[in-house]
Amino acid sequence: MISLYRLLDEHRDHIIAILLNRVPREVKAYRKIPRPELRASIDHLFDAYVEFLLTGEITGLKSVFKYIARVRFTQGFSAGEIIHALLMFSSVMRCILQEEFRKHPGDGQAMFNKAMAHIERSTSDGVATFAEVFQEYVQSRVDQHNDYLNERKEKLGIDLSKFILFRA
Repeated sequence: MISLYRLLDEHRDHIIAILLNRVPREVKAYRKIPRPELRASIDHLFDAYVEFLLTGEITGLKSVFKYIARVRFTQGFSAGEIIHALLMFSSVMRCILQEEFRKHPGDGQAMFNKAMAHIERSTSDGVATFAEVFQEYVQSRVDQHNDYLNERKEKLGIDLSKFILFRA
């Protein structure tokens, strides 16, 4: 039996290299991210994802997602752009698993299907978790902004949310 962990461990650098090239090529927003920064982000995300994939424990992945949400939001990324990049993991893994299981004597196709089902399920769960984390972060920013407006309203006696500013 081929161990999914062993495959991920053996192919770690290859998977990260593929994602490092593919993400900016397919999601234009990532082209403005310096390559070393993107590499570090993918490294951390990969390690947290592998932990989640193997243990089912999402705490580490959630922590990385909080960082990604904060940084990418600040850089002007949409949730869709980030999710697009996250979903690439499944397709990269499909190619690697096909290659590995093709070599496997016996019931390689059934093993491939089982491994892919696990990859796809955990990727879906991960992306859903990211969407929740991203939404929580955006909501926290909205709440901060509203708190600021309320403080100014109380201090100045003016409701700043009613002002519309036009560029001259």
